[in-house]
Amino acid sequence: MFKKIGLVLLGFVLGASAFFGVAIAKMSHFGDHWESGKFSQKIEQKIADKLTLNDTQKAALTKIVDHVEAQRSGMNESFTDTKILLKSQASAEKFDRDAVINSVTARLDDMKQEVPVMVNYTADFMDSLTAEQRTQIAEILEKRHGKRGWGKHHK
Repeated sequence: MFKKIGLVLLGFVLGASAFFGVAIAKMSHFGDHWESGKFSQKIEQKIADKLTLNDTQKAALTKIVDHVEAQRSGMNESFTDTKILLKSQASAEKFDRDAVINSVTARLDDMKQEVPVMVNYTADFMDSLTAEQRTQIAEILEKRHGKRGWGKHHK
């Protein structure tokens, strides 16, 4: 039973992260728009308008968007460091497995530490929503879920 609850909780966190994070990260190739924060503001406004959020709900959404944007920036720096390490290993006499494993593991550990923060921000936002707004989010997540083909074989 606890395993099922854990899976449901993990699914909820991933779904909520997908709802807020994918919309932002999806368009990261827009360069200047992303770097200036204009794109994330645009996505945030689009979500706020679609759900007709009040000021308290908008503030909770802003926390999520700001956190996702900060994490994205941190991941880019980490991935750049890992790319540099891999390039140096490509020309090394012997591939240093431990160095690569430690680099990747360090970033994964950082990401794991951010899970409770993201869960708390998401919970604060979700708790502030009305039943109708939650239904809208569930419908959006279901629509995205179907587009990606996830779960088609596991219904």
